[in-house]
Amino acid sequence: MTSTLERSGPASGTGPLDTQRGGSARSSRPKAGSAPWAMAGAIFFAVCGTALGLSGVVRGTEWIFSIALTVAVVLAAMALSRTLRLPAGWAPVGGAIALILELNLVFFSSTAYFGVIPSPGSLAEAGALLQETSDQVIRGVAPIPASTAVVFVMCLGVGLAAILSDVLAVGLLMPATSGLALLVIALIPGIIKVDSLGVLGFVLGTVGYLLILAISRQFQPDFQGARSSIQWLRVLSVGTSAVVIALLISLVLPGFSTGTFPQGSRFNPFGPVSGLSPFLSLGSDLRNPSGTGQISYATSAENAPYLRTVTIEDFNGDNWEPTDRGTGIQLGLEQIEDGFAPGGIPLQSVTTQINTFNFSNEWLPAPYAPALISGLSGRWSVDSKTLTVKALDEGTLGQSYLVQSLQPVLTPAILRQAVSRPHAGFDPIFMTLPPDTPSIIKETALQLTGRQPTPYDKAMAIQQYLRGPEFNYSLQAPVSGGYDGSSMDALAKFLQVKSGYCVHFSAAMATMAREAGIPSRIAVGFAPGVGTGETVQVKGEKLSQYAVDGRLAHAWPELYFEGLGWVAFEPTPSRGQVPGYALPPSSPQPGEETPEELPKPVPSRSPAQTAPLPLPGAAQGSQAPGLEFLWFVVPGLLVLLLLTPALSRELLRRNRLASETPRATWAELQDTALDFGLPAEPSDTPRRFAQRLRESGLAGTPGPPLDSLLGEVERSSYGPPGAPATSAAAANDFLRAKQSLRLLAPLSRRLRAIWFPSSTLRRWAAGFSRVFRRKR
Repeated sequence: MTSTLERSGPASGTGPLDTQRGGSARSSRPKAGSAPWAMAGAIFFAVCGTALGLSGVVRGTEWIFSIALTVAVVLAAMALSRTLRLPAGWAPVGGAIALILELNLVFFSSTAYFGVIPSPGSLAEAGALLQETSDQVIRGVAPIPASTAVVFVMCLGVGLAAILSDVLAVGLLMPATSGLALLVIALIPGIIKVDSLGVLGFVLGTVGYLLILAISRQFQPDFQGARSSIQWLRVLSVGTSAVVIALLISLVLPGFSTGTFPQGSRFNPFGPVSGLSPFLSLGSDLRNPSGTGQISYATSAENAPYLRTVTIEDFNGDNWEPTDRGTGIQLGLEQIEDGFAPGGIPLQSVTTQINTFNFSNEWLPAPYAPALISGLSGRWSVDSKTLTVKALDEGTLGQSYLVQSLQPVLTPAILRQAVSRPHAGFDPIFMTLPPDTPSIIKETALQLTGRQPTPYDKAMAIQQYLRGPEFNYSLQAPVSGGYDGSSMDALAKFLQVKSGYCVHFSAAMATMAREAGIPSRIAVGFAPGVGTGETVQVKGEKLSQYAVDGRLAHAWPELYFEGLGWVAFEPTPSRGQVPGYALPPSSPQPGEETPEELPKPVPSRSPAQTAPLPLPGAAQGSQAPGLEFLWFVVPGLLVLLLLTPALSRELLRRNRLASETPRATWAELQDTALDFGLPAEPSDTPRRFAQRLRESGLAGTPGPPLDSLLGEVERSSYGPPGAPATSAAAANDFLRAKQSLRLLAPLSRRLRAIWFPSSTLRRWAAGFSRVFRRKR
C-alpha cells in the first residue's frame, strides 16, 4: 500500500538501477508534483462546503472565515509534508501540529509561548472555552451565538475532520470512506436544524467529495499518469452511489422527520426533543409540522394562560436577543419579588402545574408573573427586571414543577388611568430605539397614536391596526419576501407587505409603542394550549389540563404602564387570545375566537396529554420520549463492532477457498494455525511449516490430509508449468486439517479463534502501522 509520491518501482524498494546508482531508493522517487496540493484543495472544498450547513446552528456568518483559515492551514501543512517526501506518517502529525499552533495563535496568543506554542495558561483557557461551549449547547437553542468559545470548538472539530478526511483518502488509500468525515460535520445541522443540512451544504460537500475521489487516483500504486474513461466511470459510479444512498436513506432509516433530505427532513436519533428559539426566529418552530417540544400544563385559570420563557428588550442590531444581565438572583424556596407589581388593584392567584416532557431549553416556561416556583431540579436564577427564570446547570428537559403566579385584574378603565411617565430609575433599555429606525415605523406610529389621549388608547390603536383587514397571517410570505427575521429592515418590509407571523406583529407593536412613548418588550413562549379534556388534582384543587408544542410557539408584546406593571397585548390575527381588557367594545369575549391557523390538537394518545402529571418533588426517573431508540441502536452498534473481526475472517476464508488454488488454501491453513496459536515464521517453507505443525501437537497427527495438501502446494509452487493440481481435494484436505486443530484446542482458544482471530487482528495492525512507517 504505497503512494506514487514514494513509489520507487518494485515492491522490494530497490532494483538494479538503484544498485548501479548508489543504492538510494529515495533518489529514484518521482517528484511529488501538484497531487498533494490538488488533494488539499479538494478536501478544503468538501469540508468547508459541508460546514456551510452549520449556518442556522450558529448565528451570523463571521465564523465561516475562521473555519476556512483553520482548514487551509491544516491541509497546507499536510500537503507540504508530502511535497517534501517525508515519511507517510508525518502528514497527519504535521496537520495536527499546524492545527494546534493555528488555534493558539488565533484564540490564545496572549498566554501561549511566543503566541503559538501551548502553555499551561492557554490549556486552561481552552478548557474554559470547552466548558462554556458545552453549557451553551446543552442549555441553548439553535441558532446559538457565535461566541469565542463556540467558534473555537467549531474550528477544532472541523480541523480534525479535515485531518481525518486526508488520512482516509491518502494515508489509508480509502478515498471512498473519506466521506465519513463530511458525514460527521453534516450530522450536526442534520440533527439540530428543523430544515436539516440544507441544499447548499449538501451540494458543495458532494462536489468536494467527487473531487477527492477523482484526485485520489494519483496516489494509487498503479497510477500511470493518465486517467482513462474507465477510471472516471469508476469515480462517478462510486460518488453517484454515495449521493443516491444519502438521499434515499431518509426514506428507510428510522429517526428522519417527514420531508425530503437534505432540505426539510431532520434526523432525530434521540426522539423529537426540541427547544424554542429565544432570538425571534420562531418561523422554523412554526413551520415544523411534527410539533416537537411538547409541554403539558394544568391550571386553575379560567382560560388557558400564555407560557412565557424569555423577553426581548434590546432592539439594536440585526438580531434581537435576550439581554444578558448576569446570573440574576438564585431561585430558592422564597417568594419571587416583582419590582413592577401593581398596587391598589386586585390580584388573582393562579396555580399551574407544568410538565416539560421533551422541551429542552435554558429558560423556564411559566405564566406571568411567577411569585413562587417549586419542584424544579437543578439550580435556577430569576431576572428581577423581567421575571424570566434561567437554568444555571440543568435545563428544562423532563422537569415537573408548580408555579404560583399573580395576575392583576385589569379593565380598560383602570388602564386609562395610568398616564404617568415611568418612575426615576426605570431601565431605559425598554424605551430605546436605534437611530436608524426606518421612517415607515415612525410615520405609522405617529399616524395611529398622534390623537390618542392616553397610553392605553395609543396601545389599542396600534393593536387594532395590526389586527385589521389590511394585514394577514402568513408563515411563507416572509420567506419568499426575504424578511423572515427580526431586524428593523425586516420590520419595515413587513409594514409594507402587511403579511407575516407573530414575530413581525409583536415587533411592530413593540417598536411603534416606543415611538409613542410607551415602554415595551417582546415576550417569547407559547400561545394558550389546546385542552386535553383531562383534569389534574393538585393540593385538593382540580386543574384543567392543556398541551402545547412547537406549533404553538409564539411572540407577543408587553407594554409598561406606571403603577400597573407590564401588560400583555395580542396584535397577531388568528393566533393566541386577546385579553379581555384589550378587546374593542364590539369584539367577542375571550374564548369565543376561532383562530384560523391554530394547529390541530395533539392526538389523545400522546403522552403529553394522557400521562398523569406528577406532583412537585415526585420521582422523575422517566426519560424523554424517543430515547428508547438508543437502547436498540447503541447495543446494535456494539454487537456489530464485536462481530467485525469474525465476519472479516470468515469473508477472507470463503474467498480463499472459492479461488480453488492450492496456494490460497495453504495460506488459509497458515492463518488458521495462527488463530490456534502457531504463527508461521518468515523463513518457513511449506514443508518446514507442516513439520512444525506436526511437532507442535496442535493438530495431533493429521497425517494424510496434511501430507496431501502439502504435496499439492509444492506441485503448484515448484512443479513444471501446467502441472495438474486437484484444488477440490486441497480444500477437503484443509477442512480435515482444520477440524483436527479445532478438536484438540481448549475451549478458550476455540472461542478466541472464532470471535477474535489473531490472523485478522495482526493483519489490521500491520496495515495501520504501514501508514506511520517510511515506505521504500
